[in-house]
Amino acid sequence: MTRRGDQAAVLSDIGHTQPPYQPLFDRPVFDAEKGEEAKEAGIDAAVEHRKEAVLVAQRIALELEARSPGCELCSDDIVAVMDERGWDPHVLGKASVGMFRYVGSPWVLTGGARTSRRPWAHGNRLSLWVKR
Repeated sequence: MTRRGDQAAVLSDIGHTQPPYQPLFDRPVFDAEKGEEAKEAGIDAAVEHRKEAVLVAQRIALELEARSPGCELCSDDIVAVMDERGWDPHVLGKASVGMFRYVGSPWVLTGGARTSRRPWAHGNRLSLWVKR
């Protein structure tokens, strides 16, 4: 990869000039409030798209908690049960956060995390949730 100055030198050597920088958006690059709004909108869209699977995941989370009251759960725990029941383990995708975050949800973050055991998750850290 070339740095911007190196790239300009290479382009001028072959008779081209580098166009002036054009920002992609007409807004500040960093805006935490807009970023949070976009994140929530994305979560809502993903959950809506996978509504049936998310509802199944929510029921499984409640079943697991009923078997072991006070246990901490992460998305891997729910996906493992869904897989046992014949669901494609990839079905939730980005909607997986919807299994714990919904209106009237009894789940709260514990502040802890666990490393995902799913190979395609590349060792991502998963938030732990507990029923209040």
